Amino acid sequence: MMAVAIPAFGCLGMAAGAIHFLSLRKDVNLVVVGGSTFAALGWRLGRLAVTIGTLVWAATQGAPALVAAAGGFLLARHLILPRLRLPS
Repeated sequence: MMAVAIPAFGCLGMAAGAIHFLSLRKDVNLVVVGGSTFAALGWRLGRLAVTIGTLVWAATQGAPALVAAAGGFLLARHLILPRLRLPS
């Protein structure tokens, strides 16, 4: 079971990281451009809820699952953030 669970938690962490960092752009645009305060707050709370929920659930499954999920989250960060930067 654990041999299947570790890659699954890695993929889950990567999906949560992708959601987190892709919605970060929308959140920042709402704050910087001057969008709705409630919309920005909603995006921020939703982003954090997905991240916290995923990592807490992985932690309840044990340390290997948490490490795999956190690794997937960081891999998503490494893949997504360079593509979101605007040219200077």
